[in-house]
Parts: sequence; C-alpha cells; structure tokens
Amino acid sequence: AHGNAGWFELPSADSGEMLDDIVALGQKFVDMNSTTLAAIADKRITGDEYKAMQKVGLALIGQVQKTIATAEAMKDGEYVG
Repeated sequence: AHGNAGWFELPSADSGEMLDDIVALGQKFVDMNSTTLAAIADKRITGDEYKAMQKVGLALIGQVQKTIATAEAMKDGEYVG
C-alpha cells in the first residue's frame, strides 16, 4: 500500500476450478439470453430456434450442476483439486 492506495491480488483463471466454472457459467448464461432474444425478436419461435434454445438451455443447466459439484467438493476445505 502507498498512502491511501492499496491493491488486491485477484484470482486468475489459473487459480482454480471454481473460478473457471463461474466464468463458464456466465458465458452459458449470455448464450442462453442471446439465443432467446434472437428467437423472440419477431414474436415467433421456429422449430430451429426452439432446438437452439434447448441446446443452450441444457448446456446452462449442465454448467450450473458442474459449478455446484465443484462447490460441494470445496465445502469445508475438503477440496483437493
């Protein structure tokens, strides 16, 4: 620290699986939002748009499950990643 300034060392993507999971979760959420917004832009969802929404939705659910599994493994300091 210097004067009233200070800094914090933020974790990088290399610092752990949980951070990687959170980044991937955010990306999958963005993918779901983008796909859904594109599908409803004309107030009609085609079969292909629905399939795309299903695909990214299931990927999002999978990433949520992976993130929760990583958190479970890290619970109470038990993680040995």
